[in-house]
Amino acid sequence: MSGKYFAGLVLVALLSGSILGIVSVTSSSLPKMTREELAKYDGSNGKSYLAMGGLVFDVSESPNYQKGGGYSMFAGKDATLALGKMSFDPQWLELTEDDVEMSEGLRSSIQGWKEFYEEKYPVVAELVKSQKQEL
Repeated sequence: MSGKYFAGLVLVALLSGSILGIVSVTSSSLPKMTREELAKYDGSNGKSYLAMGGLVFDVSESPNYQKGGGYSMFAGKDATLALGKMSFDPQWLELTEDDVEMSEGLRSSIQGWKEFYEEKYPVVAELVKSQKQEL
């Protein structure tokens, strides 16, 4: 196998996430959490979680997500659309990806934020729809 061919295979494997240690957390291996459950982790009890791109992250270590912190409005919320749109408008914290037209630019922004959180904070759950959201 030539060096160029091998390097190309490694690059393809990295881009597809198929090399162990590079793979993102798979949602099937995580506990499930609804938006209602996530709301309990708004920083008022010392624990701050936020959801991004279907995953729930423990951001408790950062004072920014505690009460009074610069990003405290995101604690206990699904911040996917708000951060994807780079907006502090609270309306984006109430909507889901099913509620809006997902442009390629928005999808790309959300993916960038998700990767940021995956690198910086532990994933604690997969965000799932509550039974009333599914009706």
